Amino acid sequence: MPIEHASVVLDRLVKVFAGSGRDVVAVNDVTLSIQPGELVTLLGPSGCGKTTALRMVAGFEMPTSGKVFIGGRDVTNTPPNLRNTAMVFQSYALFPHMTVRENIGYGLRFRNIAKSDAGEKVERIMELVGLSGLGDRSPNQLSGGQQQRVALARALVVEPRVLLFDEPLSNLDAKLREQMRGEIRRIQKSLSITAVYVTHDQNEAMSISDRVVVMRNGQIEQVGTPEDIYAKPLTRFVADFVGKVNFIPVSIVESGQEETSVEIFGRQMTIPKVSYSSGETHLAVVRPEELRLMPPDNGFVHGEVTSRTYLGSVVEYDLALSDGLTLMAIEYNPKAKPPFEIGDVAGVYFDLDKLHLLK
Repeated sequence: MPIEHASVVLDRLVKVFAGSGRDVVAVNDVTLSIQPGELVTLLGPSGCGKTTALRMVAGFEMPTSGKVFIGGRDVTNTPPNLRNTAMVFQSYALFPHMTVRENIGYGLRFRNIAKSDAGEKVERIMELVGLSGLGDRSPNQLSGGQQQRVALARALVVEPRVLLFDEPLSNLDAKLREQMRGEIRRIQKSLSITAVYVTHDQNEAMSISDRVVVMRNGQIEQVGTPEDIYAKPLTRFVADFVGKVNFIPVSIVESGQEETSVEIFGRQMTIPKVSYSSGETHLAVVRPEELRLMPPDNGFVHGEVTSRTYLGSVVEYDLALSDGLTLMAIEYNPKAKPPFEIGDVAGVYFDLDKLHLLK
């Protein structure tokens, strides 16, 4: 299906909603460039501005200031139906009185396309999204995952330059959600279509995105690949929002040419050089899976196990240290060694070479 690739640019975008007591700044000076064929996810908690930003790309909301460009063209004041975008909604928004085939082909009615050509487009897109043989069913005869596929097919059949997703999987159960996000990514990559995806689910964002945009209070906190967002967060908010995390205080003792001497847990250790000054204290981001639990006389510090959660493939531990700090550790393949029980004392070790410090 020949879809023309298009870039999306948000240029100093601002959206203010007038309130009874005070105005609400939903999006505050957001600038972002999305490359043709890229899938970028806007990630953040409720109220962070991600859906409002998406609706301004679609044309459903007008910016208070700033501009929206699609394919290099300023579409800030262009009506939604003339932007050549398509939205996949959270609620599916299917017509209950129409069949699957009629729902998918609905958008083609308003385009100058011959009926036979429209029928062929619908059949091709049904095959692409895995709906072959279901064209004569009504939406209430479909599972949640099949209804989501209909909504996706309806958006794709009009051959949009940009595909927009507004938390499309939030109504599905966990297993089906995982399956559908894989399907969305497969289809997006096969068509090389530019896509903007909104979610508050960090696992969803990490699994499907070329880049992730973490938002907070209407502003962008960080933009990067899933790997960068997870392993090298720029702020405490990003580190805490994207996955589970331990924050460990680290004092800079002396910064040398190739190594930096630091104090962790009251012990002086050496890490690769960081550009911080002596005497400063920062927080190290250590993910729970990076901690290794050992006998209590090993490791950098020891702590008492206060919680143990068995999850099949992993075991999660909470440990209380003598200085009041609490750490979370995740151990994979719990059958490989005897588990620690609540009340046990365990040594804690992690790789100093991979320590990531926040400013």
